Amino acid sequence: MKMLPLAVFLWAAGAAAAERLPDMTPGRYEVRIEGLLCRTCTRAIVEELTALKEVQTAVQNFDHEGVLITVRPGLTLTVYKLRNALDRAARRVNLGTRFKAVGIKYLV
Repeated sequence: MKMLPLAVFLWAAGAAAAERLPDMTPGRYEVRIEGLLCRTCTRAIVEELTALKEVQTAVQNFDHEGVLITVRPGLTLTVYKLRNALDRAARRVNLGTRFKAVGIKYLV
């Protein structure tokens, strides 16, 4: 059985930890997204997010390459639903890009 060096194991564990994003409870969040090419991309993302019952508002945030999301009181927007919305938006714009949430910051 071949053993992997400890550095490889620690790098893989760190990469997995970096992938974990928090679910969003009621409040306002800044979500950074990789893969944005143009305003059409962010418009598609905003439309997909506002279609979710958990999302009260979603607006483009060009300063931080992402969107500002307000989650409705009493509901939780899971990372799973966020990622599905991003995948649907990527298919809609059909530019060969993938959108990936890389940061979620609670604002209020």
